Amino acid sequence: MPAHFLLLLAAALADGRAAALPPTATLCPSDAYPAASEIFSFDGGVDPNDPAGGTFAPLCNGVSVVADLATRRLVLLSAAGAELKSVRLPAAADAIAAAPDDGAVYATLPSTKQLARWELATGKLSTVSLPLTPIALAPAGKARVFVLLHAPSFAKSIALVDGRRRTVVATFPLDGGYFAQLLFEPVHRSLFAGGRAGGLSPIRRFEFDGALKLTPREEYRTCESLQQMAVSRDGARFAAACGGGDSDQLDAGYAPYLISDRSATDLNAVSGSFNVGPFPRGAAFTADGAKLLVSDSTSLKAFDVATHAPSFALDPSDAGVSFVGPLCGGATGRRAVGLSQGGSVAFVVAPCGPGRSSLYPLRVRR
Repeated sequence: MPAHFLLLLAAALADGRAAALPPTATLCPSDAYPAASEIFSFDGGVDPNDPAGGTFAPLCNGVSVVADLATRRLVLLSAAGAELKSVRLPAAADAIAAAPDDGAVYATLPSTKQLARWELATGKLSTVSLPLTPIALAPAGKARVFVLLHAPSFAKSIALVDGRRRTVVATFPLDGGYFAQLLFEPVHRSLFAGGRAGGLSPIRRFEFDGALKLTPREEYRTCESLQQMAVSRDGARFAAACGGGDSDQLDAGYAPYLISDRSATDLNAVSGSFNVGPFPRGAAFTADGAKLLVSDSTSLKAFDVATHAPSFALDPSDAGVSFVGPLCGGATGRRAVGLSQGGSVAFVVAPCGPGRSSLYPLRVRR
């Protein structure tokens, strides 16, 4: 039984009250920060061993989807923590991701070698059978999803799945490196594959032609224990939260536990670094790309992307601060960061002991 987890609503860029999810294929026509009274905690079975924190998916207006491993369900939660709807899966989900343009949430089901698609407006659940075990996914628009397929002991290939037609459109073989995470950037159609946590984690960029061709580009191998990848919404910047920092920076004599500020179109082009401190656990760019939100072992921090300096952007009580914490769970466990589709709400998932809950609601200034 996995440890109980706390889902923390953490940051906002706009005022307003949360609204129920509209019954439309467009999941997020608007996005506003919920009132303080609507901040909630969720004691669900979020997987503490998922390196990307992929068992929750932010939507909009404080609404999110979580995977409850104990009951094998996907659960749609309001900002107040109320269960809006749910669906029972054939097997426990390993990673989930929202596809707003498709009006659906996708989930990998490793034990049954399936990809599940939950259409939120209708509640319909469908599955796609896969040739190997799925361990990660990344929606790519137009109801298409990249799925990382795993053979015993290593990642074997990447499948492109058409979720609506329930078919595997193409399969792309992988060579070299152990990959365990995927992230898609739609502006330049780049797909990022990242290695597993523990040891040096390779990160490789692919270019997708929008049809059936996936071309490998550059790769770097200086991330020590990858936790989470992040890319700015304009497709310009890439950052990876590595538990042990970037080893090339360490070798150069810089402070440990850095997150490198990399070009999203050339991962080897570095424009400085963010000095996070021990240990980088999660990262996400704000919607305007001006700030990088980072979680470490105890807190959530904000950095200015232009200067790489700590940013006085987080505001839990009308007093500017550059971090908030401590988060529960001590020095162990993942603390993935995610933003709502409209960028007004940030989420942090942090491991907590059974029956323990703590909240750190805060606002992020523009």
